[in-house]
Amino acid sequence: ETHFLALDKGLPQREFLEVIDIAAPISTTDAPLLAFDPEWLTISEARALVAQERAWVNANVKADARGALPIGNCQTFKMTTPVPGSEGEGANKLRQPPWYTNPQTEVFCRMLDIPNKINPPPTLPSSARSPSPPPPTKMAIGA
Repeated sequence: ETHFLALDKGLPQREFLEVIDIAAPISTTDAPLLAFDPEWLTISEARALVAQERAWVNANVKADARGALPIGNCQTFKMTTPVPGSEGEGANKLRQPPWYTNPQTEVFCRMLDIPNKINPPPTLPSSARSPSPPPPTKMAIGA
């Protein structure tokens, strides 16, 4: 393992580095093992996928003159649930609160053509289901 110890800035006349000697293993059976970290390997492999998705974003989500991707082009923030306590007392107080969709998450997911896994609608028995919303479609934002 590599451990880093920051003592000071690397400037003249400053003690910014500490060297620690560690005894080498006596036998070859105690030799250190160099191994790959699975997370690092995964991230390294993901670079091509990240580049591919960045190209999609560049083609489909239009930047403004400064190169920014303004949120206001596709999202309007608003209250999505009632104010706590405004639904009454009594039996309603003990009832499980209803599910509310988050319109900002919905628009964000549609913008990127990805499923909403953060705020998906609850799974209901088929007899209680309302018609499903249409699946996300690719759309250019800010064009």
